[in-house]
Amino acid sequence: MDNPCLLVDLETMGYMDTWSVQKFIAKLRYQNELTDCLILVQHPHTYTLGRRGKLSDILVDDSFLELNNIVVHNVDRGGEVTYHGPGQIIAYTIFDVRNMGGVSAFVNFLEEITISTLAVLGVRGYRKENCTGIWVNDSKIASLGLNVSRGITTHGFALNINTDLTYYQHIIPCGNPEEKVTSLSNLTGMGFSEVDVKEIIKDQFSTHLDRKMENVDLSQIYLDNR
Repeated sequence: MDNPCLLVDLETMGYMDTWSVQKFIAKLRYQNELTDCLILVQHPHTYTLGRRGKLSDILVDDSFLELNNIVVHNVDRGGEVTYHGPGQIIAYTIFDVRNMGGVSAFVNFLEEITISTLAVLGVRGYRKENCTGIWVNDSKIASLGLNVSRGITTHGFALNINTDLTYYQHIIPCGNPEEKVTSLSNLTGMGFSEVDVKEIIKDQFSTHLDRKMENVDLSQIYLDNR
């Protein structure tokens, strides 16, 4: 397992701060100053609008958002509106997609990572034809969206673990009024250790990449690349 993949665990961080981290690491990846990097993080309550997102897909007004401490951001990933918040693990992938068989192959790779993570937890996830993401029992449990610039990916997938699903009631998820959303805790009636799930995700990346995952502090990346 030569050529390790970096792993940065940001624990909980605001969306825009994390986006800045992604862009900084993506620049280093493009310059070949860093190898591929996986970022794991949770966000405070956030709605993000992808490149095809519409504000009309957020069904509440600004006063409701402010009262409930929900922020809204337009972002450069594919897709429409989705929710990020506590109890959801996000895997941001800063990879050179040219080494992964191209964009479509990389999307399939991330979906397979998600499916195999769920399988370890005893849950059968599956794809839907002509859709991105992963479903269980006809409800979406993981959303996926990417941006690719100069061959380097940013963004990734979000997996609902102990997520408060009521926040999805205030949006039209992925622009589909019929979309149902679920989480591991909702499916099983049990709470899950998010730390343990992150370890499973890390192991699945290592297995599918056939590469060692090397834990790195974000502060060290900044120090080494000032």
